[in-house]
Amino acid sequence: MTLGDIINPWGALRAARRTLADHKVAYALAHIELRGARERAATDEKAQALAVHNLKAEIKRLEKIIADGHYRNPETGRLGRRGEVFTR
Repeated sequence: MTLGDIINPWGALRAARRTLADHKVAYALAHIELRGARERAATDEKAQALAVHNLKAEIKRLEKIIADGHYRNPETGRLGRRGEVFTR
């Protein structure tokens, strides 16, 4: 406590209220920012889950193409049976 606070206690009270108001504003802004970060995280998780689903579907599609494909035997040049794969 200073001499100014003793003479004018209302000034100290006003300053304390301003400080409290500043802290409340900072708290509210931090809360809004946290909510936005949580929403972005949820959106990113949904996008990632969709990407994984799409990649799994693409893998299944490519596996079907491989299973139904005809491949040439590199030694003879002839087509093998459906789904038969030759190695070198």
